[in-house]
Amino acid sequence: MKKKTSIVISILTYLIIILISCYFIIIPNSKKINETNKIKDLTYDDKIKLIDEINEKYIKQENNVNNKYQVKLEQIDEKYQKSYEELNSKYKELEKEKMQSIAYLQGLIQSDEKKSLEENIVKLKTSVEYFDEIIKAKEPNRIILQMIIDKIYIHRDKTIRFKLKTNIEKLIINF
Repeated sequence: MKKKTSIVISILTYLIIILISCYFIIIPNSKKINETNKIKDLTYDDKIKLIDEINEKYIKQENNVNNKYQVKLEQIDEKYQKSYEELNSKYKELEKEKMQSIAYLQGLIQSDEKKSLEENIVKLKTSVEYFDEIIKAKEPNRIILQMIIDKIYIHRDKTIRFKLKTNIEKLIINF
């Protein structure tokens, strides 16, 4: 008898375990099966409506975010507008100063170039005057001719060609 009761208790225990397992496994799955049965296949029009609804929700969210950030951007603009204006005016002042200094330096360069050209013109005039004196002289001075002429070429047809020295400044300095 003990064996029978032990077997019956074992069988009952197994049955209880099986029932409890079925309850926790089958019932939740049966709910999911019922939910999937409720879902229907969407038609083309239903899909379009669903997509439109999703797009509308997206656009609303995007507008909300943009509006939120637009307000913050406006606050930032208001906060830094004065600093921007100050920076812009300082930049314009610096630019004006630099342009004035550039104009001043350009004037200096032009005046230096003009002075340099005038000095060169004076030197050329004096060298031309010296050459005029040499040419107008009744009798050429041998020392002066040696300072000016590098080589004298006499050709067979009795023409004479003079090659002048390249550094004429020495002549001007020596006079």
